[in-house]
Amino acid sequence: MSNFWQTEKVPEIYAEHTSEQQQCEKLFTETVKLEDNQFTVSLPLKIPIYDVNNTLGDSFGLALKRFYNLEKRFQKDQNLYEGYKDFIHEYLDLGHGSYVDISSYELTKDPVYFMGHSAVLRPDAVSTKLRVVFDGSMLTSNKISLNNILMNGPTVQQELFDILLSFRVHKYFIACDIRRMFRNILVQKDQRSLQNILWRDTPNESIKCIQLNTVCYGMKSSSYLSTRCLNELATKFERQYPLASSAILNSTYVDDIIHTENSLAKIVDTQTQLIELLAKGSFKLHKWAANDPSILANIPVEQQVVGELELNKDIKTLGLKLDIDSDSFKLSCPVSKNVPKTKRQILSYISQFYDPLGLAGPVFVQAKIIMQKLAQSYLNPSDCLSRGVKPSELQGNQLWWCGPTSMSDPEYKFTDVSNDNVPDNLPEIKHASRPAPPQLCAPEWSPVLTRLYRLSLQTRTMPKSWKLANVQPVPKKGSRADPCNYRPIAITSMLCKVMESVLNGKLLTYLEEKDLFSDRQYGFRRGRSTLAYVTHCCGEAIERNGEELAVSLDISKAFDRVWHASLLSKIPAYGIPADFCSWLSDFLSDRSIRVVIDGCSSDLMAIDAGVPQGSVLSATLFLLHINDMLQPSC
Repeated sequence: MSNFWQTEKVPEIYAEHTSEQQQCEKLFTETVKLEDNQFTVSLPLKIPIYDVNNTLGDSFGLALKRFYNLEKRFQKDQNLYEGYKDFIHEYLDLGHGSYVDISSYELTKDPVYFMGHSAVLRPDAVSTKLRVVFDGSMLTSNKISLNNILMNGPTVQQELFDILLSFRVHKYFIACDIRRMFRNILVQKDQRSLQNILWRDTPNESIKCIQLNTVCYGMKSSSYLSTRCLNELATKFERQYPLASSAILNSTYVDDIIHTENSLAKIVDTQTQLIELLAKGSFKLHKWAANDPSILANIPVEQQVVGELELNKDIKTLGLKLDIDSDSFKLSCPVSKNVPKTKRQILSYISQFYDPLGLAGPVFVQAKIIMQKLAQSYLNPSDCLSRGVKPSELQGNQLWWCGPTSMSDPEYKFTDVSNDNVPDNLPEIKHASRPAPPQLCAPEWSPVLTRLYRLSLQTRTMPKSWKLANVQPVPKKGSRADPCNYRPIAITSMLCKVMESVLNGKLLTYLEEKDLFSDRQYGFRRGRSTLAYVTHCCGEAIERNGEELAVSLDISKAFDRVWHASLLSKIPAYGIPADFCSWLSDFLSDRSIRVVIDGCSSDLMAIDAGVPQGSVLSATLFLLHINDMLQPSC
C-alpha cells in the first residue's frame, strides 16, 4: 500500500549509508576481480561461510517438492515446458550453470543451499518471453532463507526519476540494454554451492543438480553486485572512455542505458565508447534505439528496436514507454479481463499503472482519491462492489462509508435483527477461517437468516451445531513429531459468524460511543495498537524522567482462561439488556471441540471455560472481562 503513493514522490537521495551497506561496499572492493574481461564477485554474506550450514539447515527437501509441483505444471502446459527446457539448456550451454553430483555435497556440513525456481512469462516482451527466476527467499528447515543471510548493499545508480528528467534535455538520444547483465558476472567458486537448482528433462530421468556459476535473478544482492560492477568498470576506465563512463554513471538504470547529447557526433562517439568499454566486462549491448537513424548506422538491424521502448523494469507494472517513431513518451493503461470487484482488486489494478514522472497525475489522482477514502472509512462492513455498485458510485454510497444504519441506532437494540442488517454483514466475515460461499451473500438468504437469528434471540438459545468447533493443528517451528509445536486453529459455524457480526457491530458501537472501554485498552480496538501504546508510554516516561524502563508480560492462553461466571456478572454493569445477556450466557455454555485431521475426527470434548476460539464475539467479550483490571485504581 505504501509503494502505491511513491510514484508521485520526488526521490530523496541520502549520502549516508548504514553500517551494513558500508560493510557490503567494503567486501566488494576487497574481493572483486576483473580477469580476462570478466568480473568475479563474492556474495555479501552476513555470517562466515563455515557457519552457513548450521544457520540455514536443510533446503533440499522443499526444493525437491517444489520441482515436483513444477513438473505437474509442465504436464498441463506443453508450451511452458518447452520454453522452460530451452532456457535451462541455454543456461548450461553458455556456461552460466554446470551439472554437479549431489552426492559430492555433504549436506549436513557443507555450505549448501538449493533454490526453488519458476517461470516469469512476458508474451509482449521484445526478446525474452520466458525467464526462469530463482527463489533465494525459499525458507529452509530452520525457517531461514539464503536471502536472510545476504546483505542488500546500497543503491549505486541514479533514480529513474532523475534519469528520465535529464533524458529530454538534449537533442539526440540513444537507448540500449545490457544483455544478460547478471549472468555475465561470475560468483567465487567456493560460494557457488549456495546456488543450486534441481532439474531433469523428463520424469523418467533421475533428479540432477545444476550449480549456478553467475549472479542470478532472485538473490537479494544480485542487483547491487551487477550495478556495482558497471560502476567499477566505468571508474576503472574513465580516462580511456570518458563519454561512456559518464553515461554509465549518470544515465543507466539497472541494465538500461538512456543517454542524450546535443551533438550528433558526440552521441555517436558515446555509442562507440559504450560498446568498447562494456566489452571489457564481457557485457554486450542490444535493443538499440535512437531518434536519428544515422546514429544506428553501424548497429546490425537485428540488434535495433523499432516502435516502442519500455522504460520500466518491474515485470509487474505496465505503462511508461518511449515511442521511437514519434520521439515521445507514451502511457498505457493496464488491461484487466474482469472488472475489479473488491478493494484489494481495485488496489491491485491501479497499482499496475506506471507513471514515474507524474505525467498522468491529474487523471491518476482520481484513483488515488478513491483508495484514500476507502482506507479512511471508519465502518466498512460490506463490499458494495461485489453487490453491483460501480466504482464511480462509491463516493456517494451511504452503505460503503457509514455501514448499516442499524449500527447507528441511538437505542442500541441489540436483539433487533432485520432484513436490512443481515445482508449488510454477510460479506463482512473478516474473522472467518474460510471464505463464505458465494450463495451465502445472495439477497434470497436474508429473510431466511433473519427469521433464524430472531428466533435464536427470542428464545435466548443457539442451535447445538453452532457451538461445535473443529480444530485443525497448524505446525509451528520445530519438530513436527512434538504435539507442542502445533497451533490449534478453531473453525466454527459460518452461519453463527454472520449473526455474531451483526451483534458484535452493535455491541462495539455502543461500548465505544459510551466510552465504556478503559483508555488503557489498546487491543482489538479500531484505530489503536500495541505499538501505539508502547510508543506513547515510552515518550511520556522519557519526557518525565529522562529515561524509560519497561516490563513486558503475556497472559498465557488468555481466551481459554476467561471464567464464564465472572464475565456474565460483569456484562449487565455496562447497561447491556438482560435478554441479550441471557443469549450470551447460552452462547458460552455447552460448547465442544474436536480435532479434525485429513477427514478424521477425534471424540468431542466439552469446554466449560474461556471465550470460543475462532468466534467474532470472543475478542469483545475478552475486553469486557479484563476491562476493570485496567482502571487506574488497580
